[in-house]
Amino acid sequence: MIVHFQIFDIPIRIESNSHQFLHDVGNIFHYFKVTRPNLDLDNGTAFRVSIDHTSTIACGNDIIYRSSDYRYILEYLEYTIYTLLVDRLRDYYLIHAGVVAHDDKAILLPGRSGGGKTTLIAGLLKNSFRYLTDEIGVIDPHTLEVYPFPKPLNMKIGSLSLFDNFQPEMEVIKKNEMSIEDKIHHVFVNSGSVRAIDKPVAVGDIVFVRYNPNEKSTLTSISRANAIFELARCSFNHYRFKEKAIEILESLVRGCQCYQLKFSQVGEAVNLLKDL
Repeated sequence: MIVHFQIFDIPIRIESNSHQFLHDVGNIFHYFKVTRPNLDLDNGTAFRVSIDHTSTIACGNDIIYRSSDYRYILEYLEYTIYTLLVDRLRDYYLIHAGVVAHDDKAILLPGRSGGGKTTLIAGLLKNSFRYLTDEIGVIDPHTLEVYPFPKPLNMKIGSLSLFDNFQPEMEVIKKNEMSIEDKIHHVFVNSGSVRAIDKPVAVGDIVFVRYNPNEKSTLTSISRANAIFELARCSFNHYRFKEKAIEILESLVRGCQCYQLKFSQVGEAVNLLKDL
């Protein structure tokens, strides 16, 4: 049994003896699944996953991971594919950021893991924003537009309790052998809230996000110089562009308003961003 995905110009093939595993992988990369695959594969983009008492992931001729825990097999393959993308998307500038869009303008939301950006994005989607990504901002260095990379939201169990009803915008993916006690849940964003993957968006605002339960929610302007510095810190592949990396970031922030958002309540943060 085999499924194929096309993520930007990178073809990925996953073979497995488990229908359930291919179903779960298909949920994660739902918007990149293809029925007519690009056969220009190499050993680095073809994976074989054997689900058994001790499960394995093979890439080419090598077994790259073993585990008796189904969850770890799924998480490791997901992580491996993201790492592959960072390595192979050489024509794009990649920033660790969430991205949403409203009125054909994108808001770039850089932030460290655990900083609240995914929870904030879920709140924005419940308020008519369109979803591009919660993990990797894929920016064309020539047009400075950001491309959608609509993977599921990775939400901790505590964040799930903030939303009484995800539908119709989002739904929690129920994965094989996973219970509600698991720390991380994939939350699938339904098509009505997702920006089409072939339609990039111009960035209008850059908002650096930081969650602090003890602070009042505030949105303050920051200098473009500060924004460039912080974006460089959040970049995945600045080394690939060498001295041009700063030029790309300078051009990006020149056309944007730049802010820092500190928030404790999701509703307050959403209202501040809606006012932009």
